[in-house]
Amino acid sequence: MADIRHLASQLHVIAWSAVRRPATDPWGSAPGTREERRTGSLELLAIYSKLVKVLQRRIELTIKDALKAGADYGHVAAACGVSRQAVRQRWMRRAAGSRWHEMRPPSWADRPAGGEPGPAVVVRLAGGPHDGGRDLASPGQILMYEAGGPSPDPHDYVPLLAWYVPSQDDANIYVFAGAERDRRPADVAGQRPGSARRPKPRVYELAAEFNVGSKFVMDELKQMGEFVRSASSVVEHPVAQKLREQFYAQTHRRSGFPG
Repeated sequence: MADIRHLASQLHVIAWSAVRRPATDPWGSAPGTREERRTGSLELLAIYSKLVKVLQRRIELTIKDALKAGADYGHVAAACGVSRQAVRQRWMRRAAGSRWHEMRPPSWADRPAGGEPGPAVVVRLAGGPHDGGRDLASPGQILMYEAGGPSPDPHDYVPLLAWYVPSQDDANIYVFAGAERDRRPADVAGQRPGSARRPKPRVYELAAEFNVGSKFVMDELKQMGEFVRSASSVVEHPVAQKLREQFYAQTHRRSGFPG
């Protein structure tokens, strides 16, 4: 494991580089006036407070990753340096408090204006029905997904649109901004990603989506235990979604993209 003391020193260097001048580093030995030291202390306090929020969100997403990868609460507790019970209770409270369907979506006025999009990068989704997921996003883009909403009938499906917007504190995270009832016509709604009505994708369609060859997709599906005969074979929606997550994770590792 990396030397935490060294990482702490690096963290301070990074935080201090974002401080507006004139100010004096309260952790340093450089002389400065009382006002400059006060300014430096308050600037660092604001930056450290924001970093705490960023790290907390990343801790939650990393816990989710660890549990999905087969770790148990004992493993997570050992990594966090706390008790197994503390981690389990904290995670259960977090899951119980996810009432995403009662939140409001951003207004159209809040969405970024048109223009040339920047290069897409892999981002993590935090909160809401897609918490912990990955997607590709251009800077400033607002991501939209279909999600099944709550209904008096547990077998019923209420179509909702869930919105994720760029985090103000972390460029690698998109945070849930709310969900609204989808009022678009059924024939249009049936073509949205995640819709239960849309046709199942075929191997060659997934290959085009990933910008790879059909053979690559077929090999990946076979490794997942799925049987496909040709590039025109259909793929079940849950399998296609799992394949997308694996592909984005592989892209994430190859690019060295943080978070």
